[in-house]
Amino acid sequence: MGERIREKRQEFKWSQSELARRMVAAGFQKQTQMTITRDENGRRPIPVDEALALADVLNVSIQWLATGKDDHRTEDRYLHGYRDGIAAALKAIEGMKP
Repeated sequence: MGERIREKRQEFKWSQSELARRMVAAGFQKQTQMTITRDENGRRPIPVDEALALADVLNVSIQWLATGKDDHRTEDRYLHGYRDGIAAALKAIEGMKP
């Protein structure tokens, strides 16, 4: 996944700091340039809600971000419609106490 994050970031001509800033704007307050470095180098597991936000910020499908392959039977607007809801649900679940 890290290689694809780097590929899209460089395609947009964004620095790692710029991608981190965009992730902060998407609601991930702890994103820094170092976080992006670790993501791109595969040194940190990326939580599902962050992966969904990265896909949205980088304007790619979550399937492409995760696998490098895209299922062209699924339209991007279909995926986009569910990203926000899934991310919100995952954040709520993470906040629950056992």
